[in-house]
Amino acid sequence: MFVLEPYLLFKRKQAKYVLDILLNYDLAMQDPGVSVTLCRKADRIAMLNDSKKRSNNTSAAVKCLKQRHQKKKMLVPAWILQIKP
Repeated sequence: MFVLEPYLLFKRKQAKYVLDILLNYDLAMQDPGVSVTLCRKADRIAMLNDSKKRSNNTSAAVKCLKQRHQKKKMLVPAWILQIKP
């Protein structure tokens, strides 16, 4: 986990998820499927941190992607369209 690993005593799981999100951010901007996968990892971070007031989550991202798909502004993989919020 790069240079930080020896210094992380707590929240190692969260750090791994954050680094994975950061490393795949550019790909997520091009592929909605990767974007949803990274949103799920962000949800896992929120669960590990016990975030209660978080309103932007995977279901909100999927809802936005479905709306853009319906307006013909974006092509979305079929598996995303089958996700129920």
